[in-house]
Amino acid sequence: MATNEQPAVATSPGVSRPSLTREVAPASQARIRVRAGGGGYCIGSPKNPTHHGPQDDSFVYDPSVRETWHDRWAHLKWNTKAGVCAAVGPFVGSDGPLGCSEISAAFYDHYLHDNGEDVDYDLSKAYAEDESIRDDIDAETYRAQRAAEELFQTSGTSAFEMTGDNHNIGYNPATASWQKALGSYDLWGSAKVTVDNGVATMTFTAHAEDRYNFNRGASDIATGTPDDVNGRFAALGWAHGFNTHGTTTRTVTWTVGSMPTTTKASVPTYIRTTSE
Repeated sequence: MATNEQPAVATSPGVSRPSLTREVAPASQARIRVRAGGGGYCIGSPKNPTHHGPQDDSFVYDPSVRETWHDRWAHLKWNTKAGVCAAVGPFVGSDGPLGCSEISAAFYDHYLHDNGEDVDYDLSKAYAEDESIRDDIDAETYRAQRAAEELFQTSGTSAFEMTGDNHNIGYNPATASWQKALGSYDLWGSAKVTVDNGVATMTFTAHAEDRYNFNRGASDIATGTPDDVNGRFAALGWAHGFNTHGTTTRTVTWTVGSMPTTTKASVPTYIRTTSE
């Protein structure tokens, strides 16, 4: 995750996280492991190639760390900022003052007040609001289209699932809100593909994976606040890093051998945790 100062939302509605479809490919397809399209795609059901977890955290609970009056004051100050952002976040859009938005607020609230459960969110909101993330997803969709054509030609089958390798997005999103919520993140794709009379139809899902935490020695991009300020709360056991998962799905249709640029999509957001 990026270096982030995060004001937050009061609650994170709890909904069980749905599992990915895990259909088993026919034996004739399962043996095909052609890597295609520059995106490391192969025939098979969706398989998350990333491995985020507590091992990514710069700040972990340390029972030898003792709280001070300054820690208590800082915790009160940041909880107050969180409350303010919870009130204004829904009204300021994707790039409000200092990145105070509904999504960055909700993530920070989860960090401060919950126990590290994974969080799912709608990546379509990021696609609609942030130009950099939109470009990343369009590029991954295009890689998947190329891979679909190559796998169609190589496998000899006209209907298959495919799954891709991870691509680390090493730069930050364009908006302060998504810099705080994601920062640098991992992106991979999965798809169902059919080809009929030379026309390919691909239902493509982009998956964004990240670990929400604070990085020792780093600073927030918008405000310059050191990450150590909020990271210390985790060392005291007052806050917990967590994994985030975002998905957005679109359907792309094109004539095989005449591939156009990718399509666009946008859907309203929601946030849910896996804890309830």
